Amino acid sequence: MSPLPSSPATTTICHINGDEDLYGIGVRTGIYAQWVATLLSRTLRVPEEITASDDANLCFQLALTAVLLFVLTGRKEPFMPVEALIALPLCFGGFAAASAPFSLPTTAAAAAAAPCRQATSLVRFLCSLHLFGILAGVSCWFWWYGIEHGHNVAGDQCPYYTFLFAKVKVSDSLIGFYRFLAVVGCVVFAGIEAVLLVMMVHVVSRCSRHELATYLLNAQMPIMPKPSSTTTGATACLQAPWASRIMALLCLVIMAVMVMVVEFTISWNGVNGINDLKAAGQALPLAVGIAGVVRVLYRGLKSRVGVGSGHGGGLVDELDLALA
Repeated sequence: MSPLPSSPATTTICHINGDEDLYGIGVRTGIYAQWVATLLSRTLRVPEEITASDDANLCFQLALTAVLLFVLTGRKEPFMPVEALIALPLCFGGFAAASAPFSLPTTAAAAAAAPCRQATSLVRFLCSLHLFGILAGVSCWFWWYGIEHGHNVAGDQCPYYTFLFAKVKVSDSLIGFYRFLAVVGCVVFAGIEAVLLVMMVHVVSRCSRHELATYLLNAQMPIMPKPSSTTTGATACLQAPWASRIMALLCLVIMAVMVMVVEFTISWNGVNGINDLKAAGQALPLAVGIAGVVRVLYRGLKSRVGVGSGHGGGLVDELDLALA
């Protein structure tokens, strides 16, 4: 009597129902485009677009953080580790884009034609700083506490994978690495907050009430590179070319790594329901991000080729009015 054939081993297929409001394809692509627009506004030296790009970038980060907090506190299903590996890089990536250096003149002749400009608003800086602190706190909470309440779809038979310069399994050692990064983020935030507090005490003790109100309510803060007097007597900003290029390249690499972390994590873990544009909530971020890139590219190219009379007499001027 021949033995019965052994039954084939069952293969567990792991799928995760994703949250399209947090990391749908329209949201992700719009965020990536806004990162690019924010970086280009600096590297192409388009001062009039830096403020708009920074504002849009900050709005994206605020919206993502609000959705993330809602998902963490209001969703019935546990927030799984793989979702944190998607959502947190999307939230933190905007800081890399906004940290890119301003592309300042590198010669005295160029500096004479481009005097120092105002860079960023104090309110925006404080909002970005405290948003970073909130996200760092959320990261600490999740990787130290919240992850214990997450669940795997099929237990140990469905491991998570993510990108860390290679395809790696989300194990205890990797979780420990992310815990370390979260703690570093909290320490950095606390350090900057302490420095700001000391500076604020110094300003309050030395300034009059009118000067203090003017400083705090000023819409913009000056940039900090080394000033240089030009032949016209104006104050210009000079910058070493290597410093700007290295910092811009570093920000670009960080952004690229975060994009790969998000996209590879989605692909390797079978996250479903997030790759269509049927919902209006997907189309709006996509349109805003792409429009930001087009606007910055147009302004940057226009400033370099020197076209358009500024009097509404040509196609370029009509486009300028349309994009204004």
